[in-house]
Amino acid sequence: MRITFQQKTFSILLLVYGTTECGVLLCSTGKGISDGKTVGLPYPMVDLKINEKNEILVKSATGIEEDFMETGDLGCFSYKSKEIMIVGRVKEMMKIRGWQVNPNEIEEVIRKVNTVVDCAVYQISDKLIAKVIGNADSKTEIMETVKSEICL
Repeated sequence: MRITFQQKTFSILLLVYGTTECGVLLCSTGKGISDGKTVGLPYPMVDLKINEKNEILVKSATGIEEDFMETGDLGCFSYKSKEIMIVGRVKEMMKIRGWQVNPNEIEEVIRKVNTVVDCAVYQISDKLIAKVIGNADSKTEIMETVKSEICL
């Protein structure tokens, strides 16, 4: 008699959201299961609202402001789950070696490559980092596309 075991691999995604000014996390997806689209519901003693410009405003017992504070993040409430979704930043410009860089513009160019599913561009120190979901073999094509369309 032969017994075969199948090993199943899964990952649990837990998303959290917070600001430096509040010193604590503001939201979490809770049970550790997330669709990756929302950052969850506010924690107790945290009030969140979205103003007419879609900016997330926060009021927290640990915050440095006594009233609602602007986070600089753009968001909306998920229609289905009523959880917060982060959709962008009020000001997207980053300074890299003295140059003003808009990460959204670079993301749009990278997404033009057929094998790219999605990407996110962010800054660490004075380096611009792009995390790309797609075919790993397309790195050269991505670099060539970015160089040809954006002057870095």
